[in-house]
Amino acid sequence: MKHSNVFYKHNKENQFEPVKDAKAIRNKAGLDLYRIGFNICEGKTGRILQFEDNMDQLKAYIAKLETNADLLERCKRVINAAVEKDGLSPRYTRPDEKYADLFPSAPSESKGILAPTMDGQKHYFSEVYNQDGIALYIMKNKSDPWEYLYLLYEGWMIGVGNLTHKDIRIEEYTKEMPNFRQIMTDRLDAALADPDKWADPGFANFLGRREEADAHNQPIREAEEAEWEAQQVEYARRKEEEQLQEQREYEATVFDAEQAILNKRELIDDKDVRGTSLILQLFRLNGVDVPLKTQGWIKSSLHSLYYNENQSFWSYRYRGRESTVFMDYEHQLVDAVERKYEQTPETDNMSEPEREHDTEI
Repeated sequence: MKHSNVFYKHNKENQFEPVKDAKAIRNKAGLDLYRIGFNICEGKTGRILQFEDNMDQLKAYIAKLETNADLLERCKRVINAAVEKDGLSPRYTRPDEKYADLFPSAPSESKGILAPTMDGQKHYFSEVYNQDGIALYIMKNKSDPWEYLYLLYEGWMIGVGNLTHKDIRIEEYTKEMPNFRQIMTDRLDAALADPDKWADPGFANFLGRREEADAHNQPIREAEEAEWEAQQVEYARRKEEEQLQEQREYEATVFDAEQAILNKRELIDDKDVRGTSLILQLFRLNGVDVPLKTQGWIKSSLHSLYYNENQSFWSYRYRGRESTVFMDYEHQLVDAVERKYEQTPETDNMSEPEREHDTEI
């Protein structure tokens, strides 16, 4: 659905009000989301969907919204109910409306200050804070959720911290400002004198010594990359080993359970095997189709399978209500296990590893 580039909020007077400082939130959930501060809002309704305290929480909620179908469906129901009650936001009813028409920029704010950051890239900046002669800037026209702060020094923008924490490094940097060039020179020279120490590329950019720093950093970078690749190889080896061990344990658990059936021992359903009950796994592995309703009963109520010696047939123990159909599937499972091993129920008690070593020489 076509919409304008203006976000509206639904205020306490039950009216839609344009928001100057709203910022769009890109997401894979297919919703028209924006934020005011750290509050997550929705574009069709102007309503706040979620209150958050910081950017980490906001990002975590968006990630959950993108992966949790139930949460997404609840949000869509809330949105549809709000649209039905209050109608669509002017963002949708006036799709040709322009942000600049509602919030025209002052002539002095049209572009701001053009200056390079320490990576050498130039950007426009606008002043957001000025106290005791100390001016702080943020980057303009950039989707920067952290709203990083900068100090202007010799035509360069030096990053000093986050907008929500103005005092993090300002004092440290302002004390160093008069001698900042010399401080950067000393720190870069010290790093270049130590083959194991990383030379700051930002300092090197500022001082016009980037090639020198890159040459110094190259072996360090190569060593780090080699270490990372070795770590990935080791991780893959451990992962494969864990998967093999998990497979061995899984096969041993299934084998022991089937041996219990062959030897007419009680089989207690007290293990979770690959996300479901042991007995449900046996049904699946032996080709016995069990209805979903009966599967639910197995998970919630079945305790064990056992052979009734007095009456010479297989039965089961359970908690709560009894199933009227489970015994039929139990007998199918017993028959399938006996066919699988191609023998009568009378067999030995040995596990698979023991069987491998029980050969005559």
